[in-house]
Amino acid sequence: DTVGYRYLNITPLVDPNPEPPPKLKPFEVVLTKLEVADALAEQGSFEAATLELLAARAMLHTIQDPATRASLLSEVNRRWKAHDPIQKQHASTLKKSAVRLTILARTYLDSGLPFTARSILEEALRLDPEVPFEAWELTVQMMGD
Repeated sequence: DTVGYRYLNITPLVDPNPEPPPKLKPFEVVLTKLEVADALAEQGSFEAATLELLAARAMLHTIQDPATRASLLSEVNRRWKAHDPIQKQHASTLKKSAVRLTILARTYLDSGLPFTARSILEEALRLDPEVPFEAWELTVQMMGD
């Protein structure tokens, strides 16, 4: 509680360096977004649910384990299909864009511009976490050599 005197207030001290909350792992963040999307869909907020699912999908490229990444992508797409009638068209467009960006990145890589190729592949990974992942790993390896 705060105690007040005529020209003086005394309040409890607040820790100037509070311990930060534990940082969630990428797959935990994606799972949280899936839960939020489910809750929004149950409330009838389908557009908000779709936006959460797209945000979760865009984060999948941060998950290194291919099996976990593929499983979560499947869950995102399943939930997305449940309430979005044009999901299939949207997902197809994302995949096609990722493929085209991957081809473009390969051209940059073959031209000796690995940093530009990596930047383009990171954009492609946000569109579709599966299509360019192997190409991205190869580019990172080449940059390390």
